[in-house]
Amino acid sequence: MSAGHPFDAPLASWIEAETGLKGARVSRALSGGNANLTLLLATDDGPLVLRTPPENAISATSHRGIEREATVLRAIQGHVKAPRVVGWCEDAAVIGRPFLLVSHVDGEAITDTLPATYPATAASVNRLGEDLIDELAAIHRAPWQTIGLERLGNPQSFLERQITRWRAARAESPARDLPL
Repeated sequence: MSAGHPFDAPLASWIEAETGLKGARVSRALSGGNANLTLLLATDDGPLVLRTPPENAISATSHRGIEREATVLRAIQGHVKAPRVVGWCEDAAVIGRPFLLVSHVDGEAITDTLPATYPATAASVNRLGEDLIDELAAIHRAPWQTIGLERLGNPQSFLERQITRWRAARAESPARDLPL
């Protein structure tokens, strides 16, 4: 993606009005995600990242996942390494759907293969695993009851509710028969 992306003009206007940052434009899509559109934006003051559900989202409430992401990112600031929330926009008139705007954190999206920038050694893989465990532990040490996450949901019977929710979503948008 380059200059001239359909999001450029409405995004630039919204970002400048909401944050004061000028010259926002889409640089390119970022890889590594599976469900949401993740775009690298350039601004006159540096890069940002935009996250939004895909245009053809499975559910009319799919943006709620990104809204929860914004809530969690705001709450864990200062407790773990995470991008800073720059803005949240629910106004579909801007780009056609809600979106989250966060600071850019330079790095690699690690999926099922080690990026070429990492040495393919046992020590490198072990270090990545240890770093992941350290950050997960930091997330779990965050005082969720006092940083705004206590309102996020009901921790009781979470797994049971998820099974019911995803079965209903699957029934609404069947793609092919799958064994349950």
